[in-house]
Amino acid sequence: MASRSASPARPVISALLPWSIVMCLAFPATAIDLLESFELARTNDPVFRAATYEGLAVDSSLRIAWSALLPTASAQAGYTHTSQAVQSSDNTVFAVGSTSYAVKTYGATLTQPIFRMVDWAEVSKARASVKQAAAEFDVAFQDVIFRTADAYLTALEAAKEHDLRKRERDALERQSQISQRRLDSGLGNAPDVYEAEARFALAQADETLAAVDFQDALQALAEITGQLDSNLRPLAESIPLGPPEPANVEVWVRTATRDNPSLEAQRQAIVVSDREIDKQRGAHFPTIEFNASINNRDTDGSLFGGGSQVETSEVGVLVNIPLFSGGSTLFATRRARNLHRSNEQQLVQSRRQVERETRNAFRAVGSLARRVQALRKSAEVQARAVEAREKAVRAGVDSVINVLNAERDLYAALRDYTQGRFEYVRSVLRLEQSVGALGVEDLEQISQWLR
Repeated sequence: MASRSASPARPVISALLPWSIVMCLAFPATAIDLLESFELARTNDPVFRAATYEGLAVDSSLRIAWSALLPTASAQAGYTHTSQAVQSSDNTVFAVGSTSYAVKTYGATLTQPIFRMVDWAEVSKARASVKQAAAEFDVAFQDVIFRTADAYLTALEAAKEHDLRKRERDALERQSQISQRRLDSGLGNAPDVYEAEARFALAQADETLAAVDFQDALQALAEITGQLDSNLRPLAESIPLGPPEPANVEVWVRTATRDNPSLEAQRQAIVVSDREIDKQRGAHFPTIEFNASINNRDTDGSLFGGGSQVETSEVGVLVNIPLFSGGSTLFATRRARNLHRSNEQQLVQSRRQVERETRNAFRAVGSLARRVQALRKSAEVQARAVEAREKAVRAGVDSVINVLNAERDLYAALRDYTQGRFEYVRSVLRLEQSVGALGVEDLEQISQWLR
């Protein structure tokens, strides 16, 4: 991964972040692993399964294209019963009367194409289509890896958000009770009580919304894996935080423009459209094919009174020279050429986009590593600020409002810290995906970051 060689961050002080212990209790030892979720996704994700079947369908196109250049053979057999009645005739050959007889026919035909420009172009086009489908399948495979990891991380993040909201609610409830006791004892004032109650009520509402978001995140993961499971392994407190390796963004950009599977798929799309030009233009060329047939006709009778058996064999070469098709070949070739140019411009746009996304992901990994470390320090400072404010209130030199503000800032810092850690992991995955290197080994690495 982008930062496997980076040094792990310092462990967060257990007294500062007891919510990590709560998360361990919320997710038992039998929790489903990220790799297990991916295996479920690879089997049950309808998006990935559809891409798999599309690849299999395109793979058959090459065999279909080759079949047009191979010989075709057919056999025919027939039986006919004929009844005839001559009512009158001026010809002495046809006597007045009726007759009936059977006619049996059978035969075989063989056709071998010798030259068909359109079919040869179709074979070349099918080869490029198979390569394009392989690249698109690689895109789909890396996409299901990222979507599974992202949904898994989102569910973990939502669970931690819910836990923080619940802890914040408990803290505000405690402050509300303290404010009420101080008011009852004559040490406090009514505004402090009202402010504490208002913030406690808001915290209750936020906790409810966080619970809904957590359930929705689990459903989003189940949408990919096909299995609803709330027992997930949480992200460990100490994960590697550092810049990408190598630290040169140009190396990442060159790798992305060379190995990104979506770019490779578009390069093959250009080849496909170029072969389509050859195919349409091939309609101007003559076609040559070899034909052979044998037929046997056995007639038991006729109007002339006698039957016959005739066997006919034919061997020949057929040359068909197109002269005029109403302009369809000309305009079909022109359309194919314009589509080819369109695909070229789409590749230019996609290459620029991949370069931008790679640079952005590269910068994000480094900046988020520094941000997470800063947010961790901020959370530590905010925790000490809450403790100092509470001591000051007990000493009668500070107000409950300042304690409430400090509690608000503490949990905001904890939420930012949590969000930053998960976003860092996502940025590492995005960087790997942009260069076409995202694989199961990346999920294995992240699984080592889970408890």
